[in-house]
Amino acid sequence: MKLILLHLAFLLLAVAASPASAQDLLDPSQAFQITAVRESPDRVVLTWSIAPGYAIYRDRVKVAASDAQVRIGALSLPAGYMADDPSLGLGAVYEGHFVMSVPYTLADGATSPALKVEAGGGHPTAPPVDFPPHNTTVPIRQFASLTR
Repeated sequence: MKLILLHLAFLLLAVAASPASAQDLLDPSQAFQITAVRESPDRVVLTWSIAPGYAIYRDRVKVAASDAQVRIGALSLPAGYMADDPSLGLGAVYEGHFVMSVPYTLADGATSPALKVEAGGGHPTAPPVDFPPHNTTVPIRQFASLTR
């Protein structure tokens, strides 16, 4: 009986210590949250909150205009840190939080300008998963304090 209990204890310990399954992973919209704040009439600051155990790949962060009403300037991205992803190789990543600056200009008479923000990321630890790009549209008129 003691031997059976000992085996059960080891089995329970092994199950508790096993890595999360793919079913336990967060949806990208939960793993990668973005807040937009208008820094000036021609610049928006995007702050990313990345869930523990997840990462965004620097070279997979993109911002585009929703239409001809908006023109985007050069993005200002932090360096991130170098990591060796099993499927993507060596590259800069962000974990935790990172902030980026987006300069833009609006066309005269713009009625519903917005930014299309795309970020590719994943769950680099067991189970390793790379998500398809996560897209968010951020209306410029609501930049006073917008969380998505």
